[in-house]
Amino acid sequence: GRSRIGLKDVMAALPADSGLVAFVRFNQIELGEERLPGKPPRGRPSYLAIVVRGGGDLTPVSLGPAEAVDGPVSRWRDEVAQEALAPGRASGRMEACYRIVATELRQKVWDPVAPYLKGLKRVLLVPDGSLHLVNFAALPVGQTSYLVETGPVIHYLSAERDLVSTAADN
Repeated sequence: GRSRIGLKDVMAALPADSGLVAFVRFNQIELGEERLPGKPPRGRPSYLAIVVRGGGDLTPVSLGPAEAVDGPVSRWRDEVAQEALAPGRASGRMEACYRIVATELRQKVWDPVAPYLKGLKRVLLVPDGSLHLVNFAALPVGQTSYLVETGPVIHYLSAERDLVSTAADN
């Protein structure tokens, strides 16, 4: 039954005070791109965020080429690992370095979707690609805060249809 759940079902299940952000890593194919006969077009790895507000507004947001997202994710993970290797040492300096790298990541993946989430209490995230590795709540906001402190509350889903309950779930 879960395989028959579609976009309309997901949108109907989304509470009015909530939003859904589904990240998608895909191969973007340019119109008119030359391709070899019998071979599918290769495309350029890219990211897209599909933002849905409770009540029905759906907005696609291009995040650009995959390397522009995957690079900051990798740098963010490296910075997080540094703290694990040297816990407590020069914590002020380590946090400053973390905030620089994490701000770059936030600007690439959160800031483009944030305007569509204004006023919502809760955001449900469905990550894809390297974004599975990101703790969005730990991304910095301003000089001293983090998303976990400023809201909205962030929850993770493994798939959009997880939002919809079915008779089999009960």
